[in-house]
Amino acid sequence: MTAFRALKFPVLIIRGERGPMPSRVIAEGLVALLPHSRLVVVPGAGHMGPFTHAQDVSSLIVQHISSSEWIAPCLPMAV
Repeated sequence: MTAFRALKFPVLIIRGERGPMPSRVIAEGLVALLPHSRLVVVPGAGHMGPFTHAQDVSSLIVQHISSSEWIAPCLPMAV
């Protein structure tokens, strides 16, 4: 678990609102372990959200990748 806390890069965790309970518990546990993570719940989506809500999920991924606030923790600090 210490290795998770040491990760410096941004992590986007996506889950469907209607997904099974274990996925919610796992997603929330990962957010607690990963210092540069955020959880987004896709409304109305179930476990297969990337297929049934592809536009929503792909938009979240594009936003995550292009967001400078999520990239900043990955950049080396100036010495």
